Amino acid sequence: MSEDKSTDVLDKDFKYKELLISEKKFLVGVCKKDDVRRVLLTNTSEFYEDNLSKDDILKRCEELNPVLIDPKFEDVEDIIDDFLANIPKYAVSLTIEKIQLKNKIDDGWFRFEIDLKRCSPEYFMDNFMDNFYFAFSELQHRYNCLLDIIKKKDQEIAEYKAEGVELLRKSVITEPFRENVFQNKLRNRRSGDKLNLFLDTLNFYDSVKSMRKEETKQEVTVVNTESCNDKVSSEQAASNNQAPKRLFSSDNLRCAVAPKSQKTAQSSKRKNSKFAYL
Repeated sequence: MSEDKSTDVLDKDFKYKELLISEKKFLVGVCKKDDVRRVLLTNTSEFYEDNLSKDDILKRCEELNPVLIDPKFEDVEDIIDDFLANIPKYAVSLTIEKIQLKNKIDDGWFRFEIDLKRCSPEYFMDNFMDNFYFAFSELQHRYNCLLDIIKKKDQEIAEYKAEGVELLRKSVITEPFRENVFQNKLRNRRSGDKLNLFLDTLNFYDSVKSMRKEETKQEVTVVNTESCNDKVSSEQAASNNQAPKRLFSSDNLRCAVAPKSQKTAQSSKRKNSKFAYL
């Protein structure tokens, strides 16, 4: 393969990239779920897809690459995943029915094709609208939170000024927040590209989803750590046949809040994908 190896990987969520087909902009998305690679092509009004099982991929590889002798799926899996994760890079022919891909591997050319069929309108509702509703709800929530924070900051500044506090750096002084100015004069007046807005919304949805997954992992790690510590403490207490020694006696303890135990959660590291080629 060429020296420019991609670090993109496929997962169960669609990842989209731009494509130009007959001088018209499209988005192509790819995901891998239950050993099936799904390719989706859309201009937001029409949708085309190709679902590739392991057998489909292997059969297509044999048909397009006659030099392959009795290949196994494991022999071509990384090559195909690299193709699908980087369709704009490897595409040599593009139509809404077929995308042809080609890349030089060792001393020969490896070819693959994506055969697209039109999806039903319901496909859009099932695969996109829920994501858009979620993204809008999240943005609306953050919008309201920011308005509330800014208003409270203005109240805080007003109280400081009433007490005679003055800022030494005049450059950081701001005008009091006025919501009518925020609503009217700060509106986005640019006519955004529809496909770019579509892609930005999906990317925002993916980022929020990934952030929440990471938070869940950290919470699970902390809970597991606490469970292990509780188990060890119980075993030690039982073996010593006495209650764990207290750091403070009840007579001497006069603080309103007990000292907090320190918890450490080791974040999981995402493994880098490694491509193996013929």
